[in-house]
Amino acid sequence: MTNIPTELLRTFVAVVDLRGFTKAAQALGCTQPAVSAQIKRLQNLLGSELLDKSAPGVILTQKGQTIADCARRLLAINDQILDLAALRHSTRPLRIGIPGDFGGTLLPGALAEFRRRAPHQGFQVRCETSDQLLRGLRQGDIDLAIAFAQSDPQLDAHDRWTEQVVWVRGRRAVYNPGAPVPLVAHEEGCLLTRLSIQALEQAGHDWEMVFAGTSSVSVAAAVSAGLGISAMIERLVPADLAVWHDAPLPPLPDIECGIYLREGHDRPLLEELAEALAAVIRPSVATTVPLGSTSERQAG
Repeated sequence: MTNIPTELLRTFVAVVDLRGFTKAAQALGCTQPAVSAQIKRLQNLLGSELLDKSAPGVILTQKGQTIADCARRLLAINDQILDLAALRHSTRPLRIGIPGDFGGTLLPGALAEFRRRAPHQGFQVRCETSDQLLRGLRQGDIDLAIAFAQSDPQLDAHDRWTEQVVWVRGRRAVYNPGAPVPLVAHEEGCLLTRLSIQALEQAGHDWEMVFAGTSSVSVAAAVSAGLGISAMIERLVPADLAVWHDAPLPPLPDIECGIYLREGHDRPLLEELAEALAAVIRPSVATTVPLGSTSERQAG
């Protein structure tokens, strides 16, 4: 019988996940020619082309996609065997993705609490839009993602709740109701940005983007300075900003927040981390959404 060396599969998966031979070589600690040679050896062993040479970049053939999915499962079992045999002495950092709204105040405390239970566990945290985080989770680049979803995503949430979204402004800011609404927001891919623009346009309000920030801190600072108004999760509004309850603007819909986990051999560890995060990040009084159900209020 023919055996497939796991190092060839690991190299193949690295090329696919990192979308390049050079990045895969850097991650694996070898040279790019060595990566190319291993991919060629794997294709010869399988008798199939795994990568579409006619397309730029790393594009899988149909068979290559199927084999990549199988390779991930096989490598997960290989790694599980090593864990069970206690052959692994170092702990891989857990890769966590989170929206910037939670990253500044709530996340550090949650991770500190979890690390007291697992003192040797490290973390790698990235803050991006929810769409980017869920895509990274599906591609295996993230182990746990906390994300908003405008509609039920393809992934099942380990935990889920709703958050209230409100208009906020600087405490001393004055706005002209006859002028276009001065909007302060995150980049276009942010769900709160999309929802605020959609609400204004559906209500027939003219608006202009006066400030587009790359972080929650910059957006809050711009609103505090009086540049414009913004949409934020109500319980996360900074103390120096005012929730505009009586704003002459359309109400904003509640959004749904979920904790999503990567499938794999370390699922119990991820579930324990998810519980620790939920204990800190999830509001103490929240409208929960039963897993598998569809909320009347679409969340993001």
